[in-house]
Amino acid sequence: WHLASDYTPPPRVLPRVLAITAFEYDQRFFARLHGVGNWDITVTGSVPTARHLLEAESYSLVVCDHDIPGWKWQDLFSLLKALAPRACLLLASRSSSELLACEVLRYGGYNVLPKPLIADEVEEVLRQAWLYWKASTRK
Repeated sequence: WHLASDYTPPPRVLPRVLAITAFEYDQRFFARLHGVGNWDITVTGSVPTARHLLEAESYSLVVCDHDIPGWKWQDLFSLLKALAPRACLLLASRSSSELLACEVLRYGGYNVLPKPLIADEVEEVLRQAWLYWKASTRK
C-alpha cells in the first residue's frame, strides 16, 4: 500500500492519432481536439509528411480525409496500410452513406467520420476505434 502523498500514478499514455487533411478548418479542428487532453493528435496536410511520420513513429489511429489533392482515398488507404499495418484507419467524408462505410471496411478501414466534424461525435468514434485497436493488438 502507499500513502496518498507518496503515491505517484504512472504516466497516462494518450492514444496517438495522425490526422491527414488538406483543409485548414479541419486541421484547426483536430488541433483543438488535441488540446482537450484525451488524444495525442498530430495533424498534417500532406501525404509525404504523413508518410515520413508513419515511418518514424507509431500511431494507433489514422484519420484520412476523403479529399486529399492528387489522391484517391482508396489509394491512400492502401499506402497507409502498408506503412502502418496495425493502425486503425478512419475516413473523414461529407458523404457518409452505408455504401461508403462498406467500402471503407473493404479497404481495411474501421469507420467513416461524417463531415462537418463535430467534437462529441468525433471523440466517440475515436474512442470506439481506439478500443477496437487495443483489443485487436492484444491478439
